[in-house]
Amino acid sequence: MSQYTKVEWANNLLQDQYFLDVVAELKQLQLDRFENSKEYDIEDRQNAYYKLSAINDIFSHIQSIASQRIINEKRFKIF
Repeated sequence: MSQYTKVEWANNLLQDQYFLDVVAELKQLQLDRFENSKEYDIEDRQNAYYKLSAINDIFSHIQSIASQRIINEKRFKIF
């Protein structure tokens, strides 16, 4: 997959309302799991935190791919 194809794919994904809704739902599920866990259930809260971190990492990576075209265009303007 070429760089621009990745950028286009990432931009399309970030503009897809269904995808954004699914990501928000996944985040909320983990936040609810964290919030509703029992005081002694440390492992469940840790797992929710790890999953929330993974969701955020994936979403951030997609955002960085989408920004790559802008970064490349600005880089070429400097030189």
